[in-house]
Amino acid sequence: LVDLRYGGDERFSILPTVEDLDSFDLDTALAVFTERFSDADDFVFGVAGDFEVDEIEELAARYLGTLPTVDGDESWVDVQPDPPPGVVTSTVAAGTGSLGGVTFLFVEEVPLDPVTTLEAAVLEQVMNQRLTERIREQLSATYSPTAAVDVLGEPDAVIEVYIDVSADPAGLDAVSEAILDDLADLRANGPTTDELAIAQEQLIREFELISNEIWVDTMLFYLSNSDEDPNDVNRRIARVAAVTRQDVRELARQVVPGDHYIEVRLVPAS
Repeated sequence: LVDLRYGGDERFSILPTVEDLDSFDLDTALAVFTERFSDADDFVFGVAGDFEVDEIEELAARYLGTLPTVDGDESWVDVQPDPPPGVVTSTVAAGTGSLGGVTFLFVEEVPLDPVTTLEAAVLEQVMNQRLTERIREQLSATYSPTAAVDVLGEPDAVIEVYIDVSADPAGLDAVSEAILDDLADLRANGPTTDELAIAQEQLIREFELISNEIWVDTMLFYLSNSDEDPNDVNRRIARVAAVTRQDVRELARQVVPGDHYIEVRLVPAS
């Protein structure tokens, strides 16, 4: 899947080659560490928990404020390949046993804003409901269906939709057809009233749960994205409750088109 998505670009390879490992030693590791961590002037830190602000500020000045910095500005270069055009399919024979799988990946450029991000979260919930109900319960063909709808702002504003279903290799055609049929239905009709209500309830419950980790992640996001409004955190529940079936349908039309995706099937090698 990664090779098809990125055209075999070695910068996006998940696993290093034997040659990569052979060429990597302690000197190389130290050089990479020094190059990447010798300039802390653009680092972002977030702290959450039960503490006195004055104490944290003192500790930050003492430890974070003394980290090394280097004069000059850094910039980045977009080296990420565009996704391949059209529909790309591949079958991979690997492993043993009786388990196979179907994986879909959609990558679409979409104008992003806080409302679209929440609509994407609703779409993810709806898709997982459908995978569970139809693929697992009706077809009885899978152990762990999952869908993820990821909103990515860099290097391009895109939404990636990832669907993965493990199943009997003999039933992969039926599973693939069922997934594509469900996506076509979402594009045409959107979720049902019940599907939308369940998705909204699940997300609202998630937003009502707060932890230090969530606060740190939230702070880091807004500190790193100064053009975003931190008050959007307080608007999430109302915005999720306002999402309509038509909103989800329109987003599905944009991010899970029927003519642009990658499909990979896994079958046992023996």
